[in-house]
Amino acid sequence: MNEQRNTFFWSVISVLVFRKRYELIHVSSDQSEAWLKHKQTIVRCKRDNIEFGAVLRNDIFDMYERLYAFKKDNALRNLQCINTYMVATEPVDDYKEVMESALTEKDKKLGEIHHELIVTDEVEHSVQQAKEVYGFSDEDTDHLRHLLSLGEAEVARELATYLEERENKRNSLLNYGKPFVTYFFIALQGLMFLLLELNGGSTNTETLIKYGAKYNPLIVEGEWWRFVTPIVLHIGFIHLAMNTLALYYVGAQVERIFGNARFLCIYLFSGITGVLLSFAMNDSVAAGASGAIFGCFGAFLYIGIKYRDVLSRSVMMNVMMIIGLNIGIGASISGIDNSGHIGGLIGGFLIAMIVQIPNEKKNVGMRVALSILTVALVIGTSVYGFKNEGRQYEAIQLTEQLRTALSNNNQKEAEELSEKLSKYEKKPLDAYYLEAFMNLRKGDYTKAKEQFLHVVSEKENFAPAYYYLSILSLEEKNVKEASEYIEKALKYDKGNKEYEALQKEIKRLPL
Repeated sequence: MNEQRNTFFWSVISVLVFRKRYELIHVSSDQSEAWLKHKQTIVRCKRDNIEFGAVLRNDIFDMYERLYAFKKDNALRNLQCINTYMVATEPVDDYKEVMESALTEKDKKLGEIHHELIVTDEVEHSVQQAKEVYGFSDEDTDHLRHLLSLGEAEVARELATYLEERENKRNSLLNYGKPFVTYFFIALQGLMFLLLELNGGSTNTETLIKYGAKYNPLIVEGEWWRFVTPIVLHIGFIHLAMNTLALYYVGAQVERIFGNARFLCIYLFSGITGVLLSFAMNDSVAAGASGAIFGCFGAFLYIGIKYRDVLSRSVMMNVMMIIGLNIGIGASISGIDNSGHIGGLIGGFLIAMIVQIPNEKKNVGMRVALSILTVALVIGTSVYGFKNEGRQYEAIQLTEQLRTALSNNNQKEAEELSEKLSKYEKKPLDAYYLEAFMNLRKGDYTKAKEQFLHVVSEKENFAPAYYYLSILSLEEKNVKEASEYIEKALKYDKGNKEYEALQKEIKRLPL
């Protein structure tokens, strides 16, 4: 009878692994107990000779402690656990009452827990119980019957062979190459950071533009290499440190899977698509390896979809969580170029499907179709970006002409240029500032103040705007407000003599 029970134990585990896609996460040293996981569901199978309910109670309490630890370590929220005892004969006392009363209010916080006892002395009855307990389909139960007909040794051997083959396949997949390209890019972005720091600073906009950061007006003028160079530039040490850490862990693993040449394609292409989408959606100066790193995440997604039986679900859930968390942070915090992240993620996923994993059976038709789709997306994004930036570039040129007209005290030309700028849905911030200065000269103080306020709402550290707001507040006889504005001007431009002179004048005035 014990042999029948043992065969049933291994057969149920085999069906859960082969057909229900459960991951075998623990087998006790004496092989009397196994834990399996699928998404938020835990299945515990235990084979034993249980004669009394008290033995069940003690084992259930012990299982709760281990389940608490497992839930905490794996950050499971809506846990469901099926705790199954497989016995040759039923306990002699009222074990059902023991199983029903074992779950305390405290233990209910663990999640939805079911305790089941399956008596294996009658094959068909135990098969039907398994169908009900584990939600097996008719095909699953047919497979279970087949396994039960083989005997314990054969079923255990088949399961062990399957798990060994899967582990070998996983190791082969995850360790194809050495991450030389990853280390090269880590060194390169470190060297470029030092170069930026020695030539004006990595947070200096002019320095970033000089050394290749994404700057839309220059890309429109023909500097297409700026789709590539931002990948190795970083804005500040924290930006460099975070991306280097991510590249070291994520990039290295992707390179081990795809090999050096394929990884280089994935990294550069996703970096370019990240910059491209940023170019199309964002006017700001931008730099960083984030798009390329998100491309590595995209490649990981492809692996998780293609090789679901090799990578554990917990690994893929962690990847999905990291992607979602980073995109969520990017959407909620200003200054983070989320379009670059999304462009890199999409590019990495697509190029990973095109280059595919070494030794993978190549589907030429699919690769051609994906290549056409990818090229179409790149061209479409480029056309949209250049068309959008073309109008933006025109607005920038008009803004510079407005600056020149005001410098030459040509008020009439300035007003004509301002009229042309009003036709653009999105104007450069400098245009609002120059128009405010123009209206200040013209004596339209209300309009000027409104425009200066718009400038500081968009760019808080725009010191000249605060200076003129202070002057306008004095015109309104609001000394307190004038004092507050000039303090902000000096906060963002310390030591400015013109600002300090105005502050001294304001301090002499009564509030």
